[in-house]
Amino acid sequence: MLSTTDPQEELIAEHRLWTAVIARAIDEWVSGNLRAQREAEIYLFGDGEDFKLVCYAAGLNPQALRCKLLRLKKSGAGPMPMRILGTHRVAFRVPGNRVAAMAS
Repeated sequence: MLSTTDPQEELIAEHRLWTAVIARAIDEWVSGNLRAQREAEIYLFGDGEDFKLVCYAAGLNPQALRCKLLRLKKSGAGPMPMRILGTHRVAFRVPGNRVAAMAS
């Protein structure tokens, strides 16, 4: 006997999948290693179409999500670029709530 799947259940499952993709990118941006943070930042804030497509597939507004992420970034909840003595450095959180900086 063939099993039929409710189209609404399929849509919910698809939204969950793509939401997990975005959540993973945000997690890497906030707490991944330096390389993962950079790649996630490019994905989340860059001009690529992938981010928009994934947001729409998750049922999210990409512009609204980016605005929220920018607010997090400005509040210090995400990694924040900073200038020290004219060189770019990237601040990131390490275990123990310390903030470390590495030259970029």
